[in-house]
Amino acid sequence: MTTRREPFVSRTQEEAASGKNLLFFFLSPSSIITMPKGSLRCSILGHSIIRDLQQFCSSPGKINFDLEEWDTLFIYKPGAHISDVASLLPRALAHHPHVVIFQIGGNDFTGLVTQDHRSIPDQLVQIARQARSQGARRVYLCKLFVRGTSRYLPSSRHVDEYNQKVQAINTILTDWKPKLASEDIHIWSHKGQSLYANDFLSNDGTHFNPWGMTKLWKSVRGALVQSKSLLAPHPFPHG
Repeated sequence: MTTRREPFVSRTQEEAASGKNLLFFFLSPSSIITMPKGSLRCSILGHSIIRDLQQFCSSPGKINFDLEEWDTLFIYKPGAHISDVASLLPRALAHHPHVVIFQIGGNDFTGLVTQDHRSIPDQLVQIARQARSQGARRVYLCKLFVRGTSRYLPSSRHVDEYNQKVQAINTILTDWKPKLASEDIHIWSHKGQSLYANDFLSNDGTHFNPWGMTKLWKSVRGALVQSKSLLAPHPFPHG
């Protein structure tokens, strides 16, 4: 296996201890349709939430989403904006993923409440179509999460205005869901995201507490299980 020294590429526990950056290849049993280990590939891109998810996936019983047929690569940049996908996506596509999952966009309109958010849905669809055009069989655009008070949203007014923008973006993505599904671009809602969103958050108002990470892990796992059932008959588009 080729050693990679790029930042933001996930590592196994042994590789992390040795200082090597490699693909994330921990595998553990779970199967509905019997397939060879690592025969389906997924790249997950985003900001620091994806870093936290990768770390969460090193826990016993959580490794590789407890799906042995998936070979999962995490690529992230803390504080990433949608514009950063231009540098992250080539590394994700080098993994020859059958599935690409994006969790990004929430950092693009923090700070000044006057920042425009109306172009975010179009930008998300653009990067999804780019991934599809370059070989990904399925793409998931995850809906954005609300946030609490933080250094970027220092008051309840800032939080309310930010979360209203999140709701507006997620509503647009929901409206586009049927049309995008015909392109194998899927708008993904995390279970409990609407009812319990604030309960997901840690004290910093941005990242997730253990319960929130568990919900996110289960949600992404659900996307992979769904994809597996659809990709299983023809799992090797890239050879």
